[in-house]
Amino acid sequence: MDRKRYSWLKFFVPLVALLLLFTSVTECLQCFQCGTTSEFDECKDDWSGLVNTSIGITDKYAKDCTAANVNWTRCMILESEGSGRQTLFHRGCHDGVTFSKLYSHHRFENIPPNNESTCATIVETREFVCFRFCDTDYCNGPQPPIKTDPCTGNATYFDIDPATCGTARVQQAVSVMELLIVCAVVIFLGLFMV
Repeated sequence: MDRKRYSWLKFFVPLVALLLLFTSVTECLQCFQCGTTSEFDECKDDWSGLVNTSIGITDKYAKDCTAANVNWTRCMILESEGSGRQTLFHRGCHDGVTFSKLYSHHRFENIPPNNESTCATIVETREFVCFRFCDTDYCNGPQPPIKTDPCTGNATYFDIDPATCGTARVQQAVSVMELLIVCAVVIFLGLFMV
């Protein structure tokens, strides 16, 4: 083998490995997912379950939207009311464009993801329907209470014991160190593959 001819592999192999390392982690939109036809249901009223889902304690209401469908780029709440009572309450994923024929109305075209309700009366079904869209993780439900981190003074969702101050920073430093070691190994192996 001609060493000069394949010397570009020394740089190409580590570069490809680094690109794969960083592109394999994709960002997915997380939304609450549940639905009910009852006026009183956990989907509407289980505040602690929804908050615990949003902070990772449980996955009871979790939906990884863009992993399920790349077009689902929004979280939503759909509420439908007919004959004076709520007929549907649904938290889930949506593309913001495609609507069931049951909920087809010109008011639902181009709804911005600002978490404000857009409502319309559907003549065919005699139902009053509202959609709400947003585009950040778990924005279609209750947000956890924000507390102050006693270690940094920054806002946080978690209760932090002052006795554990510093452990999160140590764990973060270890993660960065692990990444650097992986990169060094990939570069090292790339130099000797030729």
